[in-house]
Amino acid sequence: MTSELHFHDLRHTHETWLVEDRVLGIMRLLRLGRKRKDVDDLYSHVTDQMIEDTLQALQQRWEQDGGWTWTESPAVEPEAA
Repeated sequence: MTSELHFHDLRHTHETWLVEDRVLGIMRLLRLGRKRKDVDDLYSHVTDQMIEDTLQALQQRWEQDGGWTWTESPAVEPEAA
């Protein structure tokens, strides 16, 4: 079984990070370009503080994990051809 990375997988990863970082739903909708569906979405608005908190969480992830690559991880071994 081969594991291929597709561009859309990056959206899933980004959404997961936002959930882990407790970014509010309305902010996640905005970041991912999704439409508002629920009543909470319709009556919520993104604030400057929400944007700042989200950017700070993503910056922290970048600083902690930004230099990591697949080949540097000892837990991942390439599959035999």
